[in-house]
Amino acid sequence: MRSRATAALAGAAVLAATAAGVRACSAAPGCGQYWRSAAGEYVIENNNFLGKPECLARTGSRGFLVTLSGAAGARGTGQPAAYPEIFTGYHWGTRAGHALPARLSSLSYARSSWAVSTDLAVADSAYDVAYDLWVNQAEQVRRSGQPDGAEVMIWLSEHAVPGPAPGTPTVTVGGVGYYRIVLDRREHGVSWPLIIYRRMVPVTSVRDLELLAFVADAAAQHRVSMSWYLE
Repeated sequence: MRSRATAALAGAAVLAATAAGVRACSAAPGCGQYWRSAAGEYVIENNNFLGKPECLARTGSRGFLVTLSGAAGARGTGQPAAYPEIFTGYHWGTRAGHALPARLSSLSYARSSWAVSTDLAVADSAYDVAYDLWVNQAEQVRRSGQPDGAEVMIWLSEHAVPGPAPGTPTVTVGGVGYYRIVLDRREHGVSWPLIIYRRMVPVTSVRDLELLAFVADAAAQHRVSMSWYLE
């Protein structure tokens, strides 16, 4: 029932840069700029918004591997280049699974177990490993596909990414310490707050991570309304 909706989310995202075979990548399966593959409750996507060579491969119904990546932003700018991802719910016109979208106040839990390996990343790669929770004010996202509520990111790990600015507030969620970073974003004619929870001690896996605890903290900061919808 919608009033007792639950969501179990799983994902793994890593940006791994390699030097070999970049020129041959774009014509291979899984190498299209926004290539997608659906299985069961989840969709994997090569969300490669700068269009540099990058390839993904599906690993079962709930995982993927970055097999090759030349994705890179301008060095020193911090500009991200790609966000290879696995998602469930509603995302830019594609719906995966049946639990989402759901009103936040109706969810009894939204837990996820997740493991990621960055062993193949070259030494000078810069990346983060994160959940990205999109919240919309209404159940139906506007025509542009851009949610208008909030974006809640949970960074589990990162490499070669500058640390939080001095004085960044910290918060404990589920007994774990995070930096809480709040930014304002605007794209596709929509403005929204981005709330990043950056784990103070990075990890490569979590078990039954309660995602709603982060949403509740963002709501306590008046950045999210529990009457909005988790996409």
